Amino acid sequence: MAIYTINVISLPSVSITLDRDTICLGESISLSANGALNYNWSTMESGSAITVSPAVTSIYAVDGTSTTGCKNTASITVNVAACTGIRTFDENSAAVVVFPNPNNGHFTIKASSCQILYLINELGIIMKAIYLTEESGFESAIDNLERGVYFLVDSKYKLIQKKIIVAEGLH
Repeated sequence: MAIYTINVISLPSVSITLDRDTICLGESISLSANGALNYNWSTMESGSAITVSPAVTSIYAVDGTSTTGCKNTASITVNVAACTGIRTFDENSAAVVVFPNPNNGHFTIKASSCQILYLINELGIIMKAIYLTEESGFESAIDNLERGVYFLVDSKYKLIQKKIIVAEGLH
C-alpha cells in the first residue's frame, strides 16, 4: 500500500487598493493590487498598479498569481460623479439655520461658528456678503428681498449651505 502526501497550498489573498472610491468625470485614479506575485487586469494590462480614467462607474478586476502558480481574483468599483463644482451641504447638520424658510423677504441666518457666506440668487449673482461672527452671536437678519430662490454658499462658492425661498417679497 502506497502512502501519498498531499500539500494544500492556499490561494493568494489578492486585494485592490485605491485612495478614494469616487472620482470626477475626466479624472484618473491609480489602482494597486496586493497579495500575489504577478497581476493581470480586466483592462488587459499587467503589473501591480494601473491608472484608469473611466467615463462611467466601472468595475475593475485583477487576477493575481502566487509563486506557487495559484490564482485568485479581486474586484473593485470606481464610482464616477459629474462633479459640477457645487456640493450640497449635509442637511443633517445644524451648522447653518435659516428661519423662517420659506419667508416673505425677511429672515434670520444663524450658525454655530464663525462663517463668511454669500447670498446668491438663481442666476448666481451675489446679493449680499454675510459675516457670522462671535460679536453678532453668529446671527444675521436679512431684509427686503424680492420673491425668488436664493442660496447661501461658502466663501469659495463651492458648498451650498442652504436654499432659501422668498414666497412673497418686494414687488
